[in-house]
Amino acid sequence: MNCYDCHATEKADTSAVAMCHCCGSGLCPDHLRMIRPVVHRLNGMGVAHGPALARQLLCVTCHAAQATGLPAA
Repeated sequence: MNCYDCHATEKADTSAVAMCHCCGSGLCPDHLRMIRPVVHRLNGMGVAHGPALARQLLCVTCHAAQATGLPAA
C-alpha cells in the first residue's frame, strides 16, 4: 500500500507504514499524525480512565478536522 497524500500530490509512490484510524487511507511517516486520547470505560455508576493513554494514528486531514471539532470528510 502507498501513502494516499503522497499520491494525491504526485510526489512519489511512498510506501505506507500505517492507516488512518478515521478514513483508512495509507500513511507514510511524513503524513502521519499521532494523538494520545484518554480511554474511558464504564465502571459501575461512573466512568473509569485507563491507566495509560491510547494511541491513534491519523492523516493530516482527519487530524485537522478533529482539532477543529468538525467531522472529517
